[in-house]
Amino acid sequence: KEWGGGYGSNLHATRLTDHKSKVDVWSDPTTNPLPHAPSTKLYCMYGVGIETERAYFYKRVFPDSNDIDNDDDKNNGSPSLHQHPPFIMDSSVNDPEQNIKAGVRFSDGDISVPLVSLGYMCADAWKNSPRLNPSNMEIITKEYANKGEWQVNDPMRGGPHSSNHVDILGNVDVTMDIIKVATNFRESEVEDHFVSDIHEIAHEINKKFLSEPRTI
Repeated sequence: KEWGGGYGSNLHATRLTDHKSKVDVWSDPTTNPLPHAPSTKLYCMYGVGIETERAYFYKRVFPDSNDIDNDDDKNNGSPSLHQHPPFIMDSSVNDPEQNIKAGVRFSDGDISVPLVSLGYMCADAWKNSPRLNPSNMEIITKEYANKGEWQVNDPMRGGPHSSNHVDILGNVDVTMDIIKVATNFRESEVEDHFVSDIHEIAHEINKKFLSEPRTI
């Protein structure tokens, strides 16, 4: 089979890393490198500044034997053992210092995607790892701080400067930047801009998982 999505195997990341037998990681950007496209610019544009769910705490469920129907063929209204969820969220876990509330850990993000998922690859890994960016493709990352506001004529959105995950394509600054890139008019004005602590987060990740952490 020819790999490369119809554009030739030399342009595809699988030329450098063969994941044909590892279907669970072929789309993982922390494992699979970018395509070999040195003339390409990759733009990362995302919102930050909104409390976002990051992780969850669970507890094991041990259902009362009286609440279990041990005969799956019966239909008496009681769930069978295999229908009981083995884990449920543990809402008793709270730690204000770790920003944990009712079993949910929060972090910076765009209300749907946490900052580490939005920005780690763009701000650090793709810029600094020859393995993940073998052709040294230019990576431009721009963060947009959320400035949501309620408007009478559009009460369902957060206003023209909202960086909410759903709203961001209506963010006027994002729209202008996309137009600049798409039309190649004043494209140079779209450059790296960070307002979060993603570089510090990336440094901590690299320190933990890389033998030689990249500097901030």
